Amino acid sequence: MARPKSQGPCKVNKKLASGEVETYYYAWRGGPRITDPITGKPYPFNSKQFKIRFAELLQQREGPAQTALAIKGPFVQDLIAKFKTDPIYFGNLSVKTKTDYTHLLDKIGAKFGDMPLRAVDEFGARKDFLDWRNDMMDKPRTADACWTMLKRLFNFGIDRQEIKVNPCLGGGKLYASDRSDKVWMPEHLAKLKAVAPKQVWDVVELAEWTGQRMGDLLQLTWDDFDGEVITLIQSKSKRRGQGGVKVIIPVLASLQEILDRLPRRDRTNAMLIPTKRSSERWTEDGFKTVFGRAKTSAGITDLHFHDLRGTFVLHAAEAGCTVPEIASITGHKLGEVQTIIDKYLPKTKTQSLSAMQKIEAKKKNFSRTDA
Repeated sequence: MARPKSQGPCKVNKKLASGEVETYYYAWRGGPRITDPITGKPYPFNSKQFKIRFAELLQQREGPAQTALAIKGPFVQDLIAKFKTDPIYFGNLSVKTKTDYTHLLDKIGAKFGDMPLRAVDEFGARKDFLDWRNDMMDKPRTADACWTMLKRLFNFGIDRQEIKVNPCLGGGKLYASDRSDKVWMPEHLAKLKAVAPKQVWDVVELAEWTGQRMGDLLQLTWDDFDGEVITLIQSKSKRRGQGGVKVIIPVLASLQEILDRLPRRDRTNAMLIPTKRSSERWTEDGFKTVFGRAKTSAGITDLHFHDLRGTFVLHAAEAGCTVPEIASITGHKLGEVQTIIDKYLPKTKTQSLSAMQKIEAKKKNFSRTDA
């Protein structure tokens, strides 16, 4: 009677004396354990060495045909290739986002490229992906980016019916940062202005008065200003597939003074803030480098450019602007604005001072009435 074809290694969970559960992999039920033939140590599940040894054991038992069947694709690398050519998941992204995604996909391909997609659906695959992410704990942002990219890749796989489950759902984040008290105060801005190149300070001032992201400010041209308002389509919302949030910013006296100081060029699509050496636009990386040097020279270590966005929301709230009014300028969703206010506002003394002044005035009024 013909022996049934193997469908993959046999997995056995064993409880150790310590109470922990360890998973052993065997070439088949009742077969040899998949380990290094010299040291006897087990290979990591689905690693390259694991699959080679598994194939060797199958060949010893059933011949070359069954070996080929055991390691048959498609593989994760094939899914990555399809992702990169998909018009929806990849094709409509910005150039920068494509570059970032490609870098992350290359890291995933180098680690898991030869992993069969059917193994992604198996119990235990999530542990392999989590272990890889957790091995990068010394670079938590990179680890989180890789995990998010895995999640996005496998969502694509499910959508295209290449796999059945996404083993990377949830998982939390390794990087945690509470920037609720990171507000650009007047003294910070004064220090930065004293050392920053003019083109850098121009962008900082625009961020301070508009609450826009660095990338959007660097893309502004004089064509975006009609003499009364600045109109822009926010790039981050476009990258999220939302079609881009249109923001209209009225230019009143203070903002007009900033624009009046900028060199005006009459040609079409002239950059609002060009680089120092040419009339071309800044790249985000180039601007970040120069901005970072200016921060260092100013002795500012704990504030980011993006904190200017939250600072704008804070100042607008303190000025009495409503949540919808603030959102109309920054492009945030209403709930996002409220979250920023909830985080930032209690960290300053402006609101608490106003409250105490009102309380004191009320108490004095009561005292005069009692008298």
